[in-house]
Formats: sequence, structure tokens, C-alpha cells
Amino acid sequence: GGQWKCADAFDVIAEADCSVALFAPGWTFEDCAQCDRHKFEEADAKFWALLQPNWEAVRTAPVVSRLPFVTHYNIGCGPRQWLDGACIAPGPWCNLSEQDV
Repeated sequence: GGQWKCADAFDVIAEADCSVALFAPGWTFEDCAQCDRHKFEEADAKFWALLQPNWEAVRTAPVVSRLPFVTHYNIGCGPRQWLDGACIAPGPWCNLSEQDV
């Protein structure tokens, strides 16, 4: 159950009360290598939306032990690039090696 069929595999895994790990969820970008950014974002959103019905099977116990809890998310592209609160590139950019979670 890879690519668009991951949701099918998630269903089976949830029914068996087992854990799951996703390998290479970036395939939505690789599959859309000739697409523009918006088509990639649509495909990526569709992929994660298909998995969403099984999110309740995800661990719900709190893991944060102290506050403040700080995080950030960078998909590797955007309308501007920022560093430490300052705009360092005012135009659109895309560099997947800059991704982080």
C-alpha cells in the first residue's frame, strides 16, 4: 500500500492495533517533479488528507515535559525566506534541502 494506497495500509494497521511508520512521504514531490508548486501542494494535501481518518490511532499521551514548547515547520519553499525574524529573500523560493520538521 504505497503512494495513494497508503490509506488502505493504514486501515489494516489500525484494525490490527499496530504501529506504523511512513517511509519517504516526499514521493508526492518526486511524483510531481514536472509540476508547479501549487500542483505539488495539492497532491501533498490530498495524500495527508487520505491518512487523516486514522490519526486517532496516533499516540495521544502528552510528551511535552516543560514549557514553553517551541517548534517550526519548513516545507522547503515559500513566498519569502526568513532567518531569525528577518526577511533574507523577498521573492518566491524553493530548495527542498532546506526542509525540516
